[in-house]
Amino acid sequence: MDDCPGCQAEMDDAIKASVESAQQEDQKRQQEKREQEELQRIYAANAEENERQRRLADEEERVLQRAMEDSRREAEEEAQRRAHHEEVLLEESRQHALREREQAIQREAEMLEAAKLASAAQEGQRRREKEALQDAEKKAIQLSLQEQEEDSYFVPDPKRSSVSSLGVEQKGQRALAGVDFGYSSLPFAPKLDKSSLPSGASSSSPSTPSTGPASAATSRSLFPPSIELTSVTKVAGKDDLANGSFFVIRAPSWKSLLRAIAWYGNTRVEPSPEQVAAASDRRSRCVLRAEVEFITPTRVDVGHGVGEHARASLTTGVLPRNPSPAHVSLCLSILPGEASAWLKSEEYALVRRESRRLDAWYAGKGSTRRLIQLARQPPSLPAPLVQIAQMLHASHTFSAACPSSGSTARHSPRDLHHAIERHDQGFVQKQKAWLAASNALANPTDKRASVQSGTSPDEDDEDDDDDVDFGDFSLLADGSFDAQDKVLMGKRQRLKAKVKRRLGKRSGDGRVVDEDLAAWITPFDVSQHG
Repeated sequence: MDDCPGCQAEMDDAIKASVESAQQEDQKRQQEKREQEELQRIYAANAEENERQRRLADEEERVLQRAMEDSRREAEEEAQRRAHHEEVLLEESRQHALREREQAIQREAEMLEAAKLASAAQEGQRRREKEALQDAEKKAIQLSLQEQEEDSYFVPDPKRSSVSSLGVEQKGQRALAGVDFGYSSLPFAPKLDKSSLPSGASSSSPSTPSTGPASAATSRSLFPPSIELTSVTKVAGKDDLANGSFFVIRAPSWKSLLRAIAWYGNTRVEPSPEQVAAASDRRSRCVLRAEVEFITPTRVDVGHGVGEHARASLTTGVLPRNPSPAHVSLCLSILPGEASAWLKSEEYALVRRESRRLDAWYAGKGSTRRLIQLARQPPSLPAPLVQIAQMLHASHTFSAACPSSGSTARHSPRDLHHAIERHDQGFVQKQKAWLAASNALANPTDKRASVQSGTSPDEDDEDDDDDVDFGDFSLLADGSFDAQDKVLMGKRQRLKAKVKRRLGKRSGDGRVVDEDLAAWITPFDVSQHG
């Protein structure tokens, strides 16, 4: 079998195949070994590269940390320097403000002391004058009693001297016709309190009751020499404010109101002694608050125009009732100290509720109500009324000089000017209607002329207020004219027409509003000087 050539060949082939397979396995192992070594080399290179990158990242992080620490340290140092500088400036400002406040307190104390001395001197002078007047009245009464005793040879009862009381000192100025004034517990109250105002007639004895109406009538014809205002406080246990917090001056038109305030220019508006003491304790001052109310008729009367007003008077024979109210009022009060506390107070709620009630009340009577808060700097108290008149006139001049925005909305610079123009137009329309109705009643034969006088469309609107000046001094309290007043009115209208012709160019400029207040009003009361 061993000598068989075929078997030997097969064995050789098997051995050869086994050797080749072993060689291939050996080559494969060597190849894998080389690949493993290559992979290990690559891994080592990658690990070395990663280590190098990590070291670089650590180095960059350390550099960034040092830079951030340096920047933070510099920022802290800069903040400390800035804070120190601000503290120095704040301390200097505080010291300067403290010095200014001490100087202001010292000046205010000096002014208050001077005001107290002046007030004490004035009060002493008034007291001496009053005592002298009372002494003179006592002497006159004693002289009259002595004359009666000598004539009747009768010795009167000693108690008789106490029957006739001394007259009240007449203070104040004569009240202008058509102008109403007085104290009120709420701003712009329709009914004004005049119980605390001075009376123009002395109190009479019980044996002369006929002088009572005269005294009451005269008491309404004197304007007080001083207006004393108190703070706005609520009455305990009542839903009302204390009387004397507001003083109202009411006139038919803006011009009449300004004329009346300037006429009473010598009257002083001053705070009450309690307000002065409270302001001195707070180291502050009392400031005047002035508001203007415009009541403008939206119609002449219910169902009647200007011409229909006269026709209705011809038909019924009497003037139409319930005319739409039209007037301009000025309300004076003391400006509250803290605005936030005032807006949260019960007094402010009462004032707002009363204002809304008056809006509805006037709207029901055919008129619109508009309040104007003067934007100019209010004066400090005490202050004369002539200064308030100048402030009102300056506010109107400023409002008229402001450029028009094409709108008459409220809270605009031209708000006051628009309100004055709108009220004057409504006031003139109402007074023209009433004048036409009065002429129709006075001249029933000339009905056509009377009716046409109220509906003439060609009349100049600018001349309406001047041709019929219903706020003038010649207008009586009951609204009628006597013969002498008519003559004086004719002379006055001719003089006005002459002045208008001379100042025609100036009156054509709508931005000019009587720059010189003294050109048409003077606070000098000629009735007290002969």
